[in-house]
Amino acid sequence: MKFYILTFKLFIIRLTMNTLNRCNIVLPKILCERFYNLVTELSDMIFADFTCMNYGYDNGNDIEIIEEFKNERYPAQLYNYVATFGNRLNISNLDLLEVGSGRGGGLSYLTQSYKPKSSTGLELSPKAVAFCKTRHKAVNACFLQGNSQSIPFPDESFDIVINIESSHCYQHIQLFLNEVKRVLRKDGYFCIADFRDSHKLEDFFSELNSSGLKIVHKENITQNVLKALTLSSNDKEEFYKTINIPNIYRKTLSDFAGTIGSRKYNDFKSGIRQYYYFVLQKQKI
Repeated sequence: MKFYILTFKLFIIRLTMNTLNRCNIVLPKILCERFYNLVTELSDMIFADFTCMNYGYDNGNDIEIIEEFKNERYPAQLYNYVATFGNRLNISNLDLLEVGSGRGGGLSYLTQSYKPKSSTGLELSPKAVAFCKTRHKAVNACFLQGNSQSIPFPDESFDIVINIESSHCYQHIQLFLNEVKRVLRKDGYFCIADFRDSHKLEDFFSELNSSGLKIVHKENITQNVLKALTLSSNDKEEFYKTINIPNIYRKTLSDFAGTIGSRKYNDFKSGIRQYYYFVLQKQKI
């Protein structure tokens, strides 16, 4: 019964958010928080053992994955590739911030693997933050509740800011980019990876070009993401068979996860939806 109630509430809130977006009305903060709290509750019911929650990445070169993330290899590989600029950026001893840290797995993986000087995750959902503080309490990382458009840190607090598969949810991405620039130190890096429908790509590129940060790397990683989805599809489908949920939701679940044949998988395959990775740097004045 709880599952039905949560999914119904989520449907109503999502419908309201879509309506407000179409009318160009700013989404109330409390509505966004409620939406992500519901997502967290459903994730706890369905994906209790999974914490990275992205589509994944594969370039044919498997990296060494710590034991905790063996079942989330491809999402962990996306974090590894994005945060280290394909191993060209050494994040050890740097102050690292992830905006949109979700269930905390990505930040936990980076912290354990690379030992940054500090690791901070900022997340809108209080319930997701509470989950992270419990699940990752043994990891040297700090998880805080906050808004991407008003990052609660002083100017020039971080050497690197990462944002993975989160910015497509932001209504005012320029405010977010302004905040990223503000909290970055001189020569600091902003690494962002996310998808957009093909007709929205130019807007995304324009927003990044107008951020005041220098774009030092731009890469279409759609095929790498699609490969990860392909390689992980069978395991996901087998896992879903073990979940006790109504059959009418299984198609939605497969679409959410991007398994082979799902709408999201086919959108990436056809090019209707594309996935890009950018590295930007704050210049010295």
